[in-house]
Amino acid sequence: MTILKRKAKLQIVSVWYNRENYVAESISSVVEQLTTDMILTLVDDGSTDGTLAELQKFSKYSNVEIVDKPNSGFVTSIKLAISARDSNYIAIHGAGDISLPNRFNLQLELLESTKSVVCGCRFNNSNSTKLYGKKIANVNYSKKIIKSNPFSHGEVMFCRDAYNQVGGYRTFFKYAQDRDLWCRLSTVGNFVSVDKHLYTRSANMENNVSNDVIKIIEQRYYSSFALYLHKVAISNECYDYLDIDSVDALMFSSRGDIRRELIKHYFISIKNNKLAPSIFLLRQIKKECPFYQASFISIFHYFVSRLIK
Repeated sequence: MTILKRKAKLQIVSVWYNRENYVAESISSVVEQLTTDMILTLVDDGSTDGTLAELQKFSKYSNVEIVDKPNSGFVTSIKLAISARDSNYIAIHGAGDISLPNRFNLQLELLESTKSVVCGCRFNNSNSTKLYGKKIANVNYSKKIIKSNPFSHGEVMFCRDAYNQVGGYRTFFKYAQDRDLWCRLSTVGNFVSVDKHLYTRSANMENNVSNDVIKIIEQRYYSSFALYLHKVAISNECYDYLDIDSVDALMFSSRGDIRRELIKHYFISIKNNKLAPSIFLLRQIKKECPFYQASFISIFHYFVSRLIK
């Protein structure tokens, strides 16, 4: 289905890949909140299951549009959907997640009244009642974001003008594309959040990054590099390491935390008898920690002997 270009006050974007069993409940939670000045853009990124068919059931609504495209990954897909229309604001809705009643209206009202550029809310994971999300009262976050990420991703709404001003999502970031975007948006306006529980993230889905140790490590690399770029930007240095046309650019970032994560997840994967992740992590450790190589075999035997007891 071709994306329409008619103007809307709010565009809600949701990108899907192989999550057919989650479509009905997840998208219904959004459709129930739509008003005449909102558009919901649903993108199927080349799913190989029945996800597209489930999404197409919502095409009967005049303010829901379906984008069926070959698989190209999340960042390329969401950039396509956002660039294909005009709106004052953009909201994200994660595939399989639940936007709780009145989420979009409350975030719109707060963004408009405070003139902030990004708005979050309180959220929980579907397997827990614990609430996450910071209380943010229209403040500049350009330095605070270095210490902590104020948002997840699916619960966020932001101003399109600010999004365009900073260049939007960057395809370089296979993971942590949201943190990279928040870092850059923090330099052009304030952040704010609705101090109410308005979003639930679906936990334990098969293709979640959080369920794949290799993806977790990759995500840490990209997040660390996003922060490094941000530190460079706010220190008034003019060089952008993304000019280096290689993933090796990631190596410019600080890696102390990544080294610890690599080693921790390596031994966890060994304990759980996961061979493929173990081999991947071992290679990364040797790259990241050359000072371990001489005695790595003895260290390996020591820890494994203790972990498998």
